Amino acid sequence: MKREDISNLHGKEYDKAVKRLKRKTTVKKILSDIVGVVLFFGIIFGGYKLWSDYKSGNAYNDDSYKIETKRDSSYNGIYSLTKLDENGNNTWDGLMLYVENDKVVSCANYDFYTFDDLSEMNGGKKVDESYFEMGDQDISEFGDKVNSIKIPKSKNFSYIKNGFSVSGGITYLGNGGIPVVKGVFLCTDKIDFDKVTDTSTDYDYMKSCDIVSGYDEDSQEVWLSKLLSNEKSIYHDGYKLIHYSGYDDLNKNCKLDNGSCIEGLNKDLGTNLSEW
Repeated sequence: MKREDISNLHGKEYDKAVKRLKRKTTVKKILSDIVGVVLFFGIIFGGYKLWSDYKSGNAYNDDSYKIETKRDSSYNGIYSLTKLDENGNNTWDGLMLYVENDKVVSCANYDFYTFDDLSEMNGGKKVDESYFEMGDQDISEFGDKVNSIKIPKSKNFSYIKNGFSVSGGITYLGNGGIPVVKGVFLCTDKIDFDKVTDTSTDYDYMKSCDIVSGYDEDSQEVWLSKLLSNEKSIYHDGYKLIHYSGYDDLNKNCKLDNGSCIEGLNKDLGTNLSEW
């Protein structure tokens, strides 16, 4: 009934017509609210689905690990796996790994910047150890000097306790340059491509270290031997694997860690590695 029709009604008929209109208005409002709620949750669910598909879609489309290999149980301990240049020299760009029974339990991915690299980044200005060693300077002077040059930014993975130095910032180990962290991985049990830590999935962390090609589906682990043997792995060729016997070996011969990872692994993962 139209409103102009109501104006022509009187008494009880008018009251009944008003009640009917109120009921219709109330029903319309309830239906409108229901539609609004459905749309709201639909948008939320749709957004989550898109995010979930984005996060996991690449994982299930990635076939770089689709090759069968056998576990090589001889791989145990701390390793570096780093890129060689065209002359066969170690660039120290690559991984630090802790391995148990061929399984990559934890690793960190680094780019190593020499003083020459840093000097080039700063327009030819000479950058050397004096920018990274505090010496007799006070904290303010030291900070000003460091901040006067351009330095590649490390990603901060401080929420991943995997034994290696992955919390961002500058780490100078006294060996002609600085390692800058760009990826991290930790798997103390089994890998789940969709499992989220912070805002990233297991697959995302694997990608940050370029180790998806080492994934074994049956064990749900990453194997060092598969990283080395799988032709789809970047580490299959042009990389150098070094096994470290202990603290002194790391301290003297590794440019990505000075031996502090032994204490870190013992603390974070409960390993029982000798710190000496």
